[in-house]
Amino acid sequence: TKRVEVRGHCLPNDLSDLIKSAKSSLLIVDVEGMEEELLDPQLVSNLSQSTIVVEIHDFIDRTLGGRIISRFSKTHSLEEIWTEDRVFKDFPFCEKLDHAQFSEKEVLSVMSENRPEPMRWFYLRPLIIEGSHL
Repeated sequence: TKRVEVRGHCLPNDLSDLIKSAKSSLLIVDVEGMEEELLDPQLVSNLSQSTIVVEIHDFIDRTLGGRIISRFSKTHSLEEIWTEDRVFKDFPFCEKLDHAQFSEKEVLSVMSENRPEPMRWFYLRPLIIEGSHL
C-alpha cells in the first residue's frame, strides 16, 4: 500500500476520504491560514487518531491558534514549537553559493519566507489510539 500521500489542494472531505480507513495517520499540514477549515473533527473522520504537525498562521487570524488548541484539547496532547531566526550558515549550500549572484541578506530573506513575524507549529499527538491511552 502507499504509505505517503502528498497533496496540493485538499478540502475536508478529501482529507476525510484519505484517512478514514487508517488506524492512525501522520498529517503534516501547511495550508496558509486554512488550518481551521481543514482540521475540523466534525468534518474529517479519524482526526482524533491522527498525529498532526500544523503550521499556525496567527498573523492572518489572531484567534486561530486558540481555536485549534480548543478543538483538539480533549483528544490530543499539544506541543508548541516556535520558529527561530535563521543565520546564513543554516542555508544548506552556503559554502557553494556564488556571492556575486546572491548576497547573504537575499539568502536570509528567502529562508525566512518574508514572514511578518515568528511562526509557530503545533505538534498534536492523539491521547487514545485503538482504545489504549498513550
